[in-house]
Amino acid sequence: MSAPSNAAVDNICKGLLTKGVRLLRVGNANKADEAIFMHTPEGKLNNSKVQKTSASSS
Repeated sequence: MSAPSNAAVDNICKGLLTKGVRLLRVGNANKADEAIFMHTPEGKLNNSKVQKTSASSS
């Protein structure tokens, strides 16, 4: 799906997430809403690095 602005895409994504739809928001991650960032490739990569760091420090 696409929309004319980053905010519009984020609003659609928020609605889909409340319905339980899994999604990947592609685009400029710097302009993604904070609530949607973890659904961007960069957010997923960040999260996996944090998990690896946490697991290796245990």
